[in-house]
Amino acid sequence: MKKLILISYLMLIVSCASTPNPYGLNYDNKSRIDKALEIATNGNYDESITIMADVYEKTGKRNAFLELTIADNYSKTFKCEDAAYWYAKSYKTQEDVGVFGGTYGLTRTALLIAGSYFQCGHANEAVTASETALKHARDIGDDTKQASHKKKSRREIVSEAEKLAERINTSIKPLGVMEVKSSITGRVFVNSIDMEFIEVPAGSFMMGSDKSKDPDAESYETPQKKREIYAPFFISKYEINQKQWYMVMGTYPSKFKGSDKPVESVSWHDAVEFISKLNAKESTDMYRLPTQEEWEYAARAGSHSRYFFSDDPERLPSFAWMYDNTASTRPTGTRHPNPWGLHDIYGNVSEWCADELSDGRSSVRGCSWDNSAVNCRSAQKYANFKTSKNNNVGFRIIRTTESPMSSLEKRAESGDMTAINKLGDNYLYGTGVSKDHKKALDLYRRAAISGDLAGTVNLGYMYDHGKGTVEDDAEAVRWYRKAAEKGHAVAQANMGTMYENGAGIGKDYAEAVKWYKKAADQGNSRALSKLALIYENGTGVRQSYRTASVYYRKAAEQGYGKAQNSLGILYYMGNGISQSYTEARKWFLKAANQGNSNAEFNMALLYDQGLGVEKDMNTAVKWYMKAAKQGHVNALDELKKLGVSLNKSKGFLVPN
Repeated sequence: MKKLILISYLMLIVSCASTPNPYGLNYDNKSRIDKALEIATNGNYDESITIMADVYEKTGKRNAFLELTIADNYSKTFKCEDAAYWYAKSYKTQEDVGVFGGTYGLTRTALLIAGSYFQCGHANEAVTASETALKHARDIGDDTKQASHKKKSRREIVSEAEKLAERINTSIKPLGVMEVKSSITGRVFVNSIDMEFIEVPAGSFMMGSDKSKDPDAESYETPQKKREIYAPFFISKYEINQKQWYMVMGTYPSKFKGSDKPVESVSWHDAVEFISKLNAKESTDMYRLPTQEEWEYAARAGSHSRYFFSDDPERLPSFAWMYDNTASTRPTGTRHPNPWGLHDIYGNVSEWCADELSDGRSSVRGCSWDNSAVNCRSAQKYANFKTSKNNNVGFRIIRTTESPMSSLEKRAESGDMTAINKLGDNYLYGTGVSKDHKKALDLYRRAAISGDLAGTVNLGYMYDHGKGTVEDDAEAVRWYRKAAEKGHAVAQANMGTMYENGAGIGKDYAEAVKWYKKAADQGNSRALSKLALIYENGTGVRQSYRTASVYYRKAAEQGYGKAQNSLGILYYMGNGISQSYTEARKWFLKAANQGNSNAEFNMALLYDQGLGVEKDMNTAVKWYMKAAKQGHVNALDELKKLGVSLNKSKGFLVPN
């Protein structure tokens, strides 16, 4: 992929500055510039630019070094036209006044102008600037001032500058032009914001884990199931980085700043909005998040082992930024790729997937910088609430080879029930089309009347929530019951909820338990968790913490975060189960790693109180902060107390 060549003004400082104050400013103005530079190191480039520009205006003098510094800050915010303007001002000042760097400085500055124009897609201006840089580079040999600056020979300086200029010159292309070439799997292309995609071929694979071969396999990963990928698709070679995010969204949400680091601290909804804006920018509807199946298929790259390279976790640090080798995110693409050329499949950040669950969560795949090897296996998965924003979760995207709506509509017209329901989902959630609940209702009704169970449940949902029609609990019950009586687990769980709440039918806890148990027998995690809560509270049944613990455990082992947190509380309290702070921590941690704020708070309390772990206030604060970022009131209170004294009240566990 063609890379943007930008040379930091810091190179010029190292090369050319011979004084602690290269700006030639008085003490007060120099102090303001130092403050601006300090602000910039924390990622607050806009504020830094404001201070520098104010100093520049008040001095009323041309200052090549200050102009260059302002330009460099603009380039870090990807405001390429502003950067080009200030680089050009610096170039002109150097040319007229003859300040630092001589021909060598002019060469570097011209390259910066070319890089900025390239970033904006102004190909002609970029070529002109790079040709100017190349001309200066060839003149360096006659400029006897240059050799002393970096203690290099004039020949070395000429060679370095010529190579940089030639790379700019040969890299120029209008942004937005698709570049197609051969790769290990077919084709790749570069889109309008310099994202590189690799084509993944159609095929099939075994999804999940084989417990007999992987002792770390979770119950929700087994048994393995064959999955078909019916059509090829393009997937981003790297995780979406902060530069690409800024170019589409205009914000810097990440905790760990760096234009080439993956964007994080973004919710599922944020990722979907990014994709929507990217689709609009390129007048297409082909970008989207990958499904779990697509993600694991691409991650495995034809492998059948725990990791795409082998079963040996000792090799993982060569392929992933993870707990063993980093304490934060790192620039994307700096570990070895998988056999299909995809980087950071393991490590750096976990990645949102398209799949939406009925409880407001979505699937997350891959491990992150704060995970150990066991969490980095290809089959490992968990779910997170779509509103969660964690500094270890980002995303990559795919680009389909055909408009998804066009493909769905064709299949729906042919009577494909899966396509009819998916098309209904798109209209319900506004995925790739404008929301139209009436169209969604009609599509679900078409599927339901044809006897399709998924369509029947979806139609019940529309009446249950008043989508595309007036809310009608009795009608919702009618459609849920049709699917439930034919064994549909989600419909059975929904029937349990309707009886529990007395919605559209008389309140009847015995019936609620009956339907929840039917769904639970099929492994429905929501039904398992509901049953556990009923027995824990003794709602319509004899209270039994032991029975509650059995149901919570089953749901927790399927990766259901709320159940994991609740099971942890039972271990903490010793209710219906032997008290064990170690077990409590184990289940809190599993839920906390899914972004469950109550579990994050409970993890903090364990470290705060030294229960099952060594008392560690630094770790406690880390978990309090995670929960507080999600608006957890008790965590916010604890942090306020910590700001005054460490001798605070012990707090309490928060159930779901």
